[in-house]
Amino acid sequence: PRTVAFQGKNIHDVTYPELAQSILDVDTAGWAESWEVLRKRIIEGFTTIAEDLERSGGGDAFVVSHSMTIATFAWLMDPSVEHPPLDNGSVTVVAYENGIFT
Repeated sequence: PRTVAFQGKNIHDVTYPELAQSILDVDTAGWAESWEVLRKRIIEGFTTIAEDLERSGGGDAFVVSHSMTIATFAWLMDPSVEHPPLDNGSVTVVAYENGIFT
């Protein structure tokens, strides 16, 4: 269904918090999450992976996720950067050092 966030806007003009809220607004199954819950879950998930890897001596992790989750995480790392849409099957490289993702 069309959500309030998209009325008169292109999908690329809708912020991730607006998108999350619009999905929550039309969710009849009770599956959608608020922006705060979603944001927290994404950050905590990637942070847990990075910290576990760091504690075990470092190295690389291969994380497979929905492109919307990766795009949201990239935006959370730096909302001032305009991130292009991610293609299905694309690869995003993220570094973690001293508690900071880049």
